[in-house]
Amino acid sequence: DRKLNQTLNRFFRLFPQPEVIFLVDVPEEEAIRRKDDIPSIEYLQERRKVYLNIADEYGMTILDGSKDLADLQSEIESKVLQCTIQ
Repeated sequence: DRKLNQTLNRFFRLFPQPEVIFLVDVPEEEAIRRKDDIPSIEYLQERRKVYLNIADEYGMTILDGSKDLADLQSEIESKVLQCTIQ
């Protein structure tokens, strides 16, 4: 999504880019099950493509949002620790 990319680019010109950025990715079926205010599964499919493209462009670490919260926390801690050691 062009507007989102422009917003992120402006943000990163004003503030330093973090060493690590996380995107919690959730399959569309799981997202629609968790929330009741989503217009359609097609909407989620389109948004997910946009977010995954942006994650790729900015080198984000993609986390599987269908995993247990404790597992996600472990992955995040591990990645942050790797960044601080380098």
